[in-house]
Amino acid sequence: MKNNLIFIYEKLFETHGPQGWWPLLFEERKNFTDSEGYHKKNTIYTQTRTDRFEISTGAVLTQNTNWNNVYSCLTDFKKYSITTPESFLDKDIDFIKNIIRRTGYYNQKYLKLVNLISFFQKNNYFELPEKLSREALLEIWGIGEETADSILLYAFNRKTFVIDAYSKRIASRLDSTLKLKTYKDYQKYFTENIPDDLEIFNQYHALIVKHCVEICRKKPYCDKCILFSYCDKAI
Repeated sequence: MKNNLIFIYEKLFETHGPQGWWPLLFEERKNFTDSEGYHKKNTIYTQTRTDRFEISTGAVLTQNTNWNNVYSCLTDFKKYSITTPESFLDKDIDFIKNIIRRTGYYNQKYLKLVNLISFFQKNNYFELPEKLSREALLEIWGIGEETADSILLYAFNRKTFVIDAYSKRIASRLDSTLKLKTYKDYQKYFTENIPDDLEIFNQYHALIVKHCVEICRKKPYCDKCILFSYCDKAI
């Protein structure tokens, strides 16, 4: 069972269903998204310029906080028509900072957002997404590997697996013999053991987050876990 990550994926999908990440709030989409922006029947879709801005912004805001705080911020962005790079950069600095304050580290995050958005604008990446490289993203101050891969996967439909605290947690609990240390180690572990498929990369990470937020927490609810029989932590 160890390293049979596609089996784990299938169990998670069977339990939680399609996740529809990244949820989209800025543009109205009848018969496409639910009330919270999840597009569960359309995981891989053609993003607009606005979508790419929204997802990239959200990926920065979600650093060191939970999605509920980010969702609240993005809802306010939509309320105040901050839905394009231009509208963000034109807004008063303190006004933006007050909105993103709830995500923590808001002064740093504001600078990170300005750096990222200005970089995208300068290089026309919102309009020409195929030109964006991972290496270019990682050169931006405030953009680490997890944020870069989140932007690439969810905003630009690139096949890259996002590694975060949740994917590390579930990997180490399912197989206690793993000796993974770096981001690259964990990413290689997942990508070498699942099909090279964009939709699976998208759904798998989202499913892991869903499962770890609800079940496989720091103090896990093992009695409720569909993976209990396959987990080293439970043995």
